[in-house]
Amino acid sequence: MGNIDEFSFTIRAFLKLYRWRRIDPVPWTPLRKPLAQSRLILASSAGFVLPSQKPFDHEVRGGDPTLREIPGDADVSTLIDTHRSEAYDHTGLRQDQNLGFPLDRLRELVKSGRIGSLAPRHLSFMGSITAPGRFVRDTVPAAVRAVVTDGPDVALVIPVCPMCNQAACLVAAEFERQGVSGVVLQLLREVAEKVHPPRALFVPYHHGYPLGEPHNSQLQLQVIEAALRLLEDPSLTPPAIRDFQLAA
Repeated sequence: MGNIDEFSFTIRAFLKLYRWRRIDPVPWTPLRKPLAQSRLILASSAGFVLPSQKPFDHEVRGGDPTLREIPGDADVSTLIDTHRSEAYDHTGLRQDQNLGFPLDRLRELVKSGRIGSLAPRHLSFMGSITAPGRFVRDTVPAAVRAVVTDGPDVALVIPVCPMCNQAACLVAAEFERQGVSGVVLQLLREVAEKVHPPRALFVPYHHGYPLGEPHNSQLQLQVIEAALRLLEDPSLTPPAIRDFQLAA
């Protein structure tokens, strides 16, 4: 279960005292076409890089605010975990990178017709960012401006670490500002309630396991499907936070 009790006393104390960055006003872009006709872009805070890319810098105070573009045809199994946080278990992500960067699952949804297509570029960032000023002001707007030229209609944003919950919300909000309907997973519901992402799905899994279990493609697809349904719900108003319910 994703909650604050899974962390050490020091991390729990930090999270309770941390001043979360609230999104205000909350941007909102309604879904403009059926998902079967929509192009989806993925953004993940797992700190994955391709073998040819520079790792995220663990020494940057407040967290490395840079992003990496991951090509849509990348082999997910080649992605390398360079996330600096030791607050969560990295084992699952290293066994199955789809837990944090589910390109294989999304390709399956394109093949089945659930979504229309995938963007040719996706975004990877290292979400353990305690000082998000540069991230929000400089990095994210520019990175999103670059990839929206590829014509994405919807964005799926995935966190893996405690601070990633905030960083992922901030990325999802920027997609909304730039005309892309977004949904973000959350592993700490209290963070979503303080940060106010436009659309969030709270998943009851430990940090490092946002889609449930490594190599459990059916569970991973269930989580993604629940997130996609939030995009399709015309009754939602921002900030919308819903809980994931495991199918019987």
